[in-house]
Amino acid sequence: MARRNPSRLTDTAEVAALRDRLFEVGSSFAPVRRDEIVGIEGLLDRFDEVVGWLRNAQWFAKHGSRLEPGILLAGEPGTGKTMIARYLATCSNALFVAVRDFPTASEVLSAADVADLFARARQYYAKNDRPVLIFWDEIEIHAKRRMEITARDASVVSQLMSELDGVHGKCTGILFVGCTNHPTAIDPALRRHGRLGRQFDFVAPDRLGKMRLLEHYLGQHSPVQGIDLEAASYYFPSEATASTIEEACERVWCAVLHEHLRKASPLVVTQDVLNDVLLEELLGPPPPYSNIDNETLRRVALHELGHALVAKALTAPIQIMTIRPGASTFGRVITVSEEERGMFNAEQHRKQIAVGLGSLAMENYLGLVVSSGIDGDTSIATKLAVALVEKLAQHSWRKFGPVNVEALKARSEWAETPITSSALMEYYDYEVSRVLVEGYDRAYAILAGIGKPMINALADRWMVDRTWTGRQFDRIYDEVAEKLADYLPTVPASAA
Repeated sequence: MARRNPSRLTDTAEVAALRDRLFEVGSSFAPVRRDEIVGIEGLLDRFDEVVGWLRNAQWFAKHGSRLEPGILLAGEPGTGKTMIARYLATCSNALFVAVRDFPTASEVLSAADVADLFARARQYYAKNDRPVLIFWDEIEIHAKRRMEITARDASVVSQLMSELDGVHGKCTGILFVGCTNHPTAIDPALRRHGRLGRQFDFVAPDRLGKMRLLEHYLGQHSPVQGIDLEAASYYFPSEATASTIEEACERVWCAVLHEHLRKASPLVVTQDVLNDVLLEELLGPPPPYSNIDNETLRRVALHELGHALVAKALTAPIQIMTIRPGASTFGRVITVSEEERGMFNAEQHRKQIAVGLGSLAMENYLGLVVSSGIDGDTSIATKLAVALVEKLAQHSWRKFGPVNVEALKARSEWAETPITSSALMEYYDYEVSRVLVEGYDRAYAILAGIGKPMINALADRWMVDRTWTGRQFDRIYDEVAEKLADYLPTVPASAA
């Protein structure tokens, strides 16, 4: 059990006096307004219902309705759980009491302490007609399954359940808010209806949420006009939380301040500064010994241009493309996120296979020695082809029908003999190979249609800028194409 106070209090009178003081002023917290909450708008309406109940507790009780005595905020760190607890207290004008601030006479919280905590909350509400919000952070530490903890700790869980059950009488003006990163670790009896029966799950923001968070945090320092927020959101993986994005925006602003001190530049966040700082979020820090010569940099640029040019021709939106080194890569072209790839239809799969093989097609088209980076590209393309053949079942073959191989494998686990025949597996392997060859041929035709002059001119420009968003690439592509208009071949209609 976690330690309750830095210094142990042995004087019961002192403990009582400190508890009295806590219920006079409440725990210190930073108020939160609704317009400060970004990225989890989908939950706000549900929390506004909680606020409405707290502010009108007696009226709801009069009409035979009451909220759960406790709610559980569950999710990974940095997803907004504590901020929402502060929002509930702010909007309902509730006395905010954090359990960590509740003085105890011993190093750990006891059942008697829990009973006194709720007794004081009931007394406060009866006297002041003001709601009380009891906030218990990391509740899983104190409310584990009772079979897994000591008798002393189990008594705390039992007392908490009794208080939520209303053993001393239900109080409509008290809301218990538990906060946890591990909801399954909490005793199931505590999570049932009538106790902590309403759970709110917090997850990392989706792509739109990430864009809004970037706009919110960057906008606190500088206008965000001219910033490609959609592209910037792809610097963060799907699991990136609001706090991760907030910290990254602080680093961006710090870079702007340093640049101002060095060059007296305007205190404005530009796309270039944003790209420079957030690249580390995407690729990790480059190794300290990396020193890429111009020949190697050009090879990287041509390799990555293979992906980018095929993506552009197939209207697969490019978000970020860079040839700056990272922890394990020299460059990257991002068209979609992992979660978006999981929702592809058949044609989108085929496009991404061609995009993935664009690097191999580029190196073969230019007569270059195939680089080691091809291994990762062909691996991703092969996985996409397998997904297309095995799971989407949208291909031209009719020999075996739209069989789902994964389902056959699962059936084979309990069958006496394997269900999946070697003939079927060989045919699936043939289909995967055919899809990959079609993707490669598609990519090669696109690059041949664009031509070497255009490819080399784009590589020259990219070696200077190093990082582009998709919109920047579109603009630069048009600029280069205009300059080379007399030398460029016409792209065959069949290439795309």
